[in-house]
Amino acid sequence: MAVDAENVASVKRQLAQLFEVSLRTTVPSEPDVAPLVEACIAKFGVKFGDYQCNNAMGIWSKIKGKQAEFKGPPSVGQAIMKNLSPSDIVESCSVAGPGFVNVVLSKNWIAQVTAFLTF
Repeated sequence: MAVDAENVASVKRQLAQLFEVSLRTTVPSEPDVAPLVEACIAKFGVKFGDYQCNNAMGIWSKIKGKQAEFKGPPSVGQAIMKNLSPSDIVESCSVAGPGFVNVVLSKNWIAQVTAFLTF
């Protein structure tokens, strides 16, 4: 992905687009689920990533008992993470607590964005 003004404009929007595709793959029976992507806030001095997708608990409440493949919000979070398409913006992902999908932004992507912004 080339770095340009569109890429710099909204990291959150780009991540939401990635998660939207993942959510459609993870729970195709729930087409009205919108990605809930937020910047991570450090709690107790610990930060688990740069951004977080917070859909697992809400999805679990909708599908509980309907889809045997999921055993709770953490397994929904794992599936969301597994179905996330590769992207230059994402360095790594992990699932924490009740299914929060934490995203660490790529240092290379950030360096490219920073170089772009300095023109």
